[in-house]
Amino acid sequence: MGAKPSLFLITTRKAFGFGTYQWKVTLPKGVGLWPAVWFSGEITWPPEIDVIEAYSDSKGNWSNRLNTNVHIGSNGENHKQVGARRHGSYINKNEDIDFTLIWLPNCIKIYYNGFLVRRITNKYDLVWFNQNQIMILNTALNPDYLINATYQDISKSPFIVKNYKYYN
Repeated sequence: MGAKPSLFLITTRKAFGFGTYQWKVTLPKGVGLWPAVWFSGEITWPPEIDVIEAYSDSKGNWSNRLNTNVHIGSNGENHKQVGARRHGSYINKNEDIDFTLIWLPNCIKIYYNGFLVRRITNKYDLVWFNQNQIMILNTALNPDYLINATYQDISKSPFIVKNYKYYN
């Protein structure tokens, strides 16, 4: 029997909308980790903006496993992923990462360490983001990477948010 996923989760009570969001984070170290910074619709899911979903492999490496993604539509048959994209080449090993989300009515932009890694300007996709969303920061264990690995105690390798700013 494989390890059960564990989860540490922080969710805002307040829902946010258009603005600029900035985080300075240190990703946890370990095997099969799955930290994320994302937004989910205040009332329904989707919509969702994944600023980062990071996946460490069975050796604890992040490499090119730092993803952005966007989910639109209504839950069920109309749900659509705009597409996960990998951005590990913008991050040096063991460094803090600066993330910026610029969320405006006419575009969504995501930056990693000052590099634009994602831009969404399609009007059909953007219409789903005219509603407020809650912010979620979490880390979990990805059981797919833990099959031949030792269980990770996430508390011994925390996902650290060193700084957070919001401008509207």
